[in-house]
Formats: sequence, C-alpha cells, structure tokens
Amino acid sequence: MSTNDGVPSRRRPHALVVPLPSRGHLLPLLDFAHRLSTRHGVALTVAVTASDLPLLSAFLASTPLAAALPIHLPDASLHENSHHALLAVHLSGISAPLLSWARSRPDDAPTVVVSDFFLGWVQLLADDLRVPLFPGPRLSRTSMSRRW
Repeated sequence: MSTNDGVPSRRRPHALVVPLPSRGHLLPLLDFAHRLSTRHGVALTVAVTASDLPLLSAFLASTPLAAALPIHLPDASLHENSHHALLAVHLSGISAPLLSWARSRPDDAPTVVVSDFFLGWVQLLADDLRVPLFPGPRLSRTSMSRRW
C-alpha cells in the first residue's frame, strides 16, 4: 500500500479473532480483543456463530473498530454446549472459508490472527495468510472463578 507521493503508508493492524464458540472462552477473548482495539487502534473481525452473535452486541457497540463475521458450524448437530474437543476439531472446517474471506480483501486483510488456545488448526490458517498467530489469553471465565 502506498500514498499518492509513492511513500509507503502504514496500514492499520487488523486482527482476525477466532474464538471457541463457548461463552466461557468467547467472553474473555472478546475482552482481550476490546482492549487490543481501544488501546492500540487494532481493527477487529470476530468470526462468530449465529448462536453467539447476540453476545457481541455490547462488544460491537463499545468497540468501534470491530465487526462480526458470521460463520456456520461445519456440523449442524454441533452447538456451543458440545464438548470443547469436539468443537475444536469440527471447527477446523471453517478454515477454508476464513482463508477465502481474508484473501478476498487484499486492502484490509488480517495482519494477525488471535484465537482460543484450543484451536490449534488456526496456526495453519495464520501460516497460509503469512501472518503471526497470537493464541489469546489462556484464562476462561470458569478458570477465573476457580482461581479467585
């Protein structure tokens, strides 16, 4: 990307946020993403299932540089109350659509991927996009309640 005078311009950082669709994982990752955006000016795109989309309303209202990217679970029989390991494996099916989405926006492609640590396949997505992966905070709401 360059300006009219030929001097390269610096593009705003853009994070693709890929949470595990489980409230105990989604909410801490959204909190982290909100801070990343509001404190450091990072644009965010959050890949979210239809059932979790309502949970983003307050987040989107308070995070002006954020947008939701609705995704469909590859296996229609899965839902957010499915076992985490089962969700993590089946969610790898959204890798191709996310890659396609990112490549379709060359002027606003993600510069980093932030994901839940359960989603190991996201490393391959980040590699395909040639961007770093930041495996978001390792604390869930459940672990926080047990800790404190």
